[in-house]
Amino acid sequence: KSGALTANGVIINPFTGDILAMASVPDFDPNAFWKYDVSTFANRTISDSYEPRSTFKLISMTAALEFGVFTAEDKFFCENGEYKIGINLIRDSSPHGVMTLQQVLKKSSNICAAKIGMSMPPTRFHEYILRFGFGRRPNSGIAAEASGRVISPKKWQTIDHANISFGQAILVSPLQMVSAANVFANEGEWVPPF
Repeated sequence: KSGALTANGVIINPFTGDILAMASVPDFDPNAFWKYDVSTFANRTISDSYEPRSTFKLISMTAALEFGVFTAEDKFFCENGEYKIGINLIRDSSPHGVMTLQQVLKKSSNICAAKIGMSMPPTRFHEYILRFGFGRRPNSGIAAEASGRVISPKKWQTIDHANISFGQAILVSPLQMVSAANVFANEGEWVPPF
């Protein structure tokens, strides 16, 4: 229905890290592999990296809460849809005024996510990103795992700091993202997938 050319998915037990199911399409028939393009042979769930976009806002918000910059009751001004950082302009899909942390997540405000992420020093935010399993291979035991890409905080420009906060300028694999999301189901503990 969406017209997507590729899709993938993975289901993991958040308490043990057991990979229960994994799928990647397009796929191929191994009994007639010569009929398929070689690009269909990859397990994109573990080998591809992508910008996680809004799903990464959970990581930024959690890091800021854990770091103690904000509380769950704090409110944020979302600049009515446009926020300038240097010569760069960050936009939300629609204008928002003042929102709670829960509303920022629900409405998926890039502007407020940027403000939240930028409230932490780059080195501390980077530490939290690594603690969620990003920037390294998950070591699941499956061949061809992507490590993604997390820029060193020493190289961050202000706009990089903002973009990373809402899931751009960072690359993750689907397996890494699901493993990070499992932290919320596992009372804050990251367990490696296998």
